[in-house]
Amino acid sequence: MKKLIWPLSLALLLCLFVPRSSRGDASIGNNNPTGVTGEFNGSITTGGSYDPYTGNAKRFVDDLTVTGSIGAYPLKWTRILNTRGISGPFGDGGGWSHNYIWGLGISTPSPNPPPCGAPPPPPAGTVYYPDGREVMFYREFDSSGLEIWEQAHLGEPMGDRLVHIANTTDYDLKLKDGGRVEFRTVLGRAQVAKYIVDPYGQVTTLDYITVGSPPHLMVKKITEPGGRYLWIEHITHNRVYPYYR
Repeated sequence: MKKLIWPLSLALLLCLFVPRSSRGDASIGNNNPTGVTGEFNGSITTGGSYDPYTGNAKRFVDDLTVTGSIGAYPLKWTRILNTRGISGPFGDGGGWSHNYIWGLGISTPSPNPPPCGAPPPPPAGTVYYPDGREVMFYREFDSSGLEIWEQAHLGEPMGDRLVHIANTTDYDLKLKDGGRVEFRTVLGRAQVAKYIVDPYGQVTTLDYITVGSPPHLMVKKITEPGGRYLWIEHITHNRVYPYYR
């Protein structure tokens, strides 16, 4: 028993002097190419689904599925939880969102080259996927002059592509399964997901309303190719009542 005292003491001393950066840190996984809520290299599914690199846990809850809906993308309402996600349309409870939240952010690159030794400009486009991924794209031009934005980090030659519709503020996200998400101007706001087209050309349409002050867009109606739809009612609570024990 006495022989264990010295190794145990040494182990305790080493624990005391572990650098702070190697302990629990909220920044761990922030350099994941698809963001802290995207998968790094697959998730652990024992007892749920969580990413061992970013620490993000993910949940998908199908509340409603319309049976027999037309097209490869069924009409359904799914709540999505990312524990490292930001506040979503369902409040601040850990980043709950839903399966029709798409986002596109475009930054216009400077026409002037960066000064000598300066880093290149940031990626010109970011697509925010409903499942929590944030994928960055670089702007390029094909042999015909068509503006195509390729994925910046994932290195997938057949991955999703972002295509700019010439002389407009519109973009199409061409998915690697053959479908696409069409970002259009909606209620005065550019680059909003308006149409989701499956690989066979069947179109799901998203309609929006403005909610709150300052106003922001929220999905009101999702219509599948056969004409059936989901209708969403939004209720905003403007007051918080204290709770005393």
